[in-house]
Amino acid sequence: MVEIVRMPPRLVIGVPVLAGFERLSALVPEAWETAFAEFAGDGRPFAEASTRVGGRYHEVVGVLAAPDARRDGFVHALVPGGEYAYLEHRGPRSGIATAFGEIEGWLRERGRAVGAAKLDIGYRADGTDETHELFVSIAP
Repeated sequence: MVEIVRMPPRLVIGVPVLAGFERLSALVPEAWETAFAEFAGDGRPFAEASTRVGGRYHEVVGVLAAPDARRDGFVHALVPGGEYAYLEHRGPRSGIATAFGEIEGWLRERGRAVGAAKLDIGYRADGTDETHELFVSIAP
């Protein structure tokens, strides 16, 4: 069930992907391979931050970190705090895009504008399906 939540700013440190929607399915898995190899075993949750920039998407795949954390050689994406639509996705990773679409549809049905930021927390380095926490920002 989708619900509205207030989320504090969240920092994702990881590997960047900048591409049009049609290229994400090829580029994001490659970025995850690098992120899993680099961050596996450090105990932080894996996450993917996404922002629309014009007609392109800026993704950062990696780990959640403290807001003041730094890691040389990696991109630091600050997901702004604010009002978000939230859904807990239980099921295969292949259903995550559909779940994000459901969140956006839910917002539009309620007269709310979909914001540019998305956050997905719950990836696993071993590839097993886990619960994913999905957040979509709500535009003011």
